[in-house]
Formats: sequence, C-alpha cells, structure tokens
Amino acid sequence: MTKKKQSLKLPIFLIIGPVLGIILSIILYAVINFIVASSTPEVSSSPSISDGASIAQGADVQGSYGNDDGSMFKTISNVLLFLLGAGSILAFVPCLVIGIIMLNKRRNPQVNDTPTTQSKESRDWGDLE
Repeated sequence: MTKKKQSLKLPIFLIIGPVLGIILSIILYAVINFIVASSTPEVSSSPSISDGASIAQGADVQGSYGNDDGSMFKTISNVLLFLLGAGSILAFVPCLVIGIIMLNKRRNPQVNDTPTTQSKESRDWGDLE
C-alpha cells in the first residue's frame, strides 16, 4: 500500500497566508485612504474667526463629528478591510499550528504508522529481577 505524498503548497500557504492578509489589509487601507483624502475638497488655508465659531458646537447640537464625509465607498471599504484584517488575525495561530503539523507529517511519513521494531530479543518480566 503506497501513500500519496502530500503537497507542499497547502502547509506553506497556511503558514504564510495570514501574514499576507494582514500586510494586504494595511496596504489597501493606506491606498484607499489616500484616494478618499485626495478626492475631498480642500478647506481654506486661512481660517477666520467666523469659521471657528461655525465649527464650535454646543453639546445639544446634532451634527457630524470628525471628518465624516459620508462616502459609501469609504464605509464599505472600511468594513471589508476590517473583515480581512480580523480574519487574518484570528486565523494566524491556528493556521500556523496546522501548517507546521502538516509539514512535520510530510517530512516524517511514519508518524501515523506503527513504529518499526529493531532486532531485539523479547524479554520477560523475569529478566528484570
């Protein structure tokens, strides 16, 4: 009975995949924020006193906080990037462990087999006395 030798691609992908997912999510985050930031209109470079008064709001005033442009593209991309990053972080340790186990089984094919006995004579309990 011959066993089919496991492919090397899956264990390597399991080890490297989550790290690549984290790096990809960071790069995509930077690119998307660069694109969104370059498409927003510029604020006047010399703010006046009336601009400061219009920016300052009381606690009871409803409005947007921070730099919320309400772009659907930015919202969807942020959600997808969060899912990619969170999935990569959660999969990091299990994939690393499973990948290492698969590589070890590939290198040592006798892990599942019964150990081979060397040419030793059988001993009885009486030999230990």
